[in-house]
Amino acid sequence: MRLSFAEFDQDPEKGWRPFYEKRCFGAAQELLSMYIERNPGVAKKNFMLNFHAGQMCAFTGDYEAAETYFRKSYSGRVSSWSNWDAFVDANIAFINSDISDLERAKSKIEQQVTITEGAYPNFPSHLYGKKINLDVVKAFMACIGKSYSIAYHDCRI
Repeated sequence: MRLSFAEFDQDPEKGWRPFYEKRCFGAAQELLSMYIERNPGVAKKNFMLNFHAGQMCAFTGDYEAAETYFRKSYSGRVSSWSNWDAFVDANIAFINSDISDLERAKSKIEQQVTITEGAYPNFPSHLYGKKINLDVVKAFMACIGKSYSIAYHDCRI
């Protein structure tokens, strides 16, 4: 638990991500919870930690805990390329099977710019030609009523 935020949350070979890749969502969630508890200042500054903990809870079907974590992951930031809070809203709407809120969140995300090569030099190439997180929200809409894990992993086009 002495890893930096970047190592723990973003490095695919450290922190919780190796467990996620093996679909050991409960173990990943436990690590995230411990990291958040032991590093409250880091968690407060890095909203992604609570979001990822929420996702791991949702993958295991614990939607109540997922919603609690998701609600702690609002950033209050909106840019031309990302409306993060709308994505958080979409996740909450999905786990609550609230199609109206999901449609509202999708509408906000559709207003984002499409990522183009060179315009955002630090973005990975797999995002070129996409609106960030729109594919996930479309999967949620296509699979409303199914589990979060199925919608997130199996319904994306």
